[in-house]
Amino acid sequence: MPAHRETEDRGKEEEHGVRKEGCEPDYTTSCVALAGIQGLLLGRKTQFGVRLLTCKALQPADLKGPATPRPLSCPAHQVLLWVPLLAEVYRGGNGAKPQVNVRAAANGVKLTHSPGTNRGRTPEQGESTKSKSGTIALQCNYVKHLQDQGLIELHYCPTEEMIADILTKQLTKEKFETLPPSVSRVAMKLENARPEPPLEFALATEKEFEEILAMSKGIYGGLDYLPSRYHAWIREPNRSVVLAKKDGAVIGLQSVYIVDAGETVLVEGLRVAPWERGKGVAGILQRFCLEMVKEKHPGVKVSRLTRDDKLGPKDFKKYRVIAKQGILLVRFNAQDLLSRLDLTVLALEEGGFCPEPSELLVAGEVAETILRESFRSEVLPNQTIIQDWQPFKATASNLGLLQKKELCWVVDKKSHPTVATLSTRPFPIPLGKDWFYLNIDVFGHALAHVKSQLIHHLRLQVPGLQGNVMCQLFLQPALWLDMAEFCQVALGLELAKDYTEQFLLESDI
Repeated sequence: MPAHRETEDRGKEEEHGVRKEGCEPDYTTSCVALAGIQGLLLGRKTQFGVRLLTCKALQPADLKGPATPRPLSCPAHQVLLWVPLLAEVYRGGNGAKPQVNVRAAANGVKLTHSPGTNRGRTPEQGESTKSKSGTIALQCNYVKHLQDQGLIELHYCPTEEMIADILTKQLTKEKFETLPPSVSRVAMKLENARPEPPLEFALATEKEFEEILAMSKGIYGGLDYLPSRYHAWIREPNRSVVLAKKDGAVIGLQSVYIVDAGETVLVEGLRVAPWERGKGVAGILQRFCLEMVKEKHPGVKVSRLTRDDKLGPKDFKKYRVIAKQGILLVRFNAQDLLSRLDLTVLALEEGGFCPEPSELLVAGEVAETILRESFRSEVLPNQTIIQDWQPFKATASNLGLLQKKELCWVVDKKSHPTVATLSTRPFPIPLGKDWFYLNIDVFGHALAHVKSQLIHHLRLQVPGLQGNVMCQLFLQPALWLDMAEFCQVALGLELAKDYTEQFLLESDI
């Protein structure tokens, strides 16, 4: 897989000869061709990674005053070009078998490595005590298999004549001119690749709303919250909604929200236009927002975000996992549920179900209950309130932010709660006409109380809705199966999605 090399400043670019002649002073262009030769050896389509470092963007400081474009040292675009004619480099254009040049011996050498000494020894030179080249051995054996079938021919290529260097190294003029014409054609195509227009950054306003809707169409399976929150977000204190633009068109968005009394930034709403994905736009936008936060809010120490996709090794190196919850998504028709909810609960009671007590907290009771030390340490996950994808530490300043949202807090007992649930007022979603989204966050482990409080929230939030509802519960993973069965069998709700997880992640700034 190609590994991209980044040139950090203009001085290094000029030193290594990657500065293009004729470019404007405010532009830096670097075309670095990287080898995909391993893909060719394995019979795959070879890819070239070409990074075009061309930026003319807004600095974070520019967002405080008039927007004045000036160069930003960051990669503006990352393109992967598929080059089918690479095969011609090895075919010679006459229909012959592909001829693959390799540095190693041509007969499927098995490379081995023993600690400290025989790096790259062949079996004839002595086996190492511990091989660290299993992947190389498999790849070379596969190449030998293709050779035995007569599909390819292998030819040894000395280091000084290695034509693949055009893909991995910066060559002198003399070395470049000695390359075969077919390789030179590929190199010239890469060298003459036109840079993408630079990215520009600006704070979101009302006028970009329609562009953002078009860019976000179909995201999150129709459950996108941004259309309902956008107008409030762009006016919310301590929140910045940053747009990435190319040629004046919006192609990316991310929101940063300062919470925890100025110590934490919540990163939300990241999205990139479908036609710009895979080009590095998200990474550039994230880095710009981070620099802006550092400059405008120097007291911020950590960034937090929530994700529901599968985390990989790189994610675990970058983030700390603060909490993990199961996501239960069900759907129902509001009028249908209301018409039968009371009879359904009565039938459950006759069948042995005993609803547990549940109490709705009024505005004046929320802080006293939620900020209690026993509740924060025993009920909340890592002393964090996760409200509809937004994580807040359980502090007085954050409760002030949450109380502006007209939330419904339900607990099992006000004096000493062991289970608490939090629901958000339903709002329209792009799934279709008359579709609403209801979010319920669950804190605690007692299954009977969670069931009873779910019924309580349905009675609070569903009346007045006309249409269909997507209801999403975030709860302890151990409760998911029992609650999924309760929703389907007992309440007659339809399961809309299998088990998924929500991760609360944190990283230092």
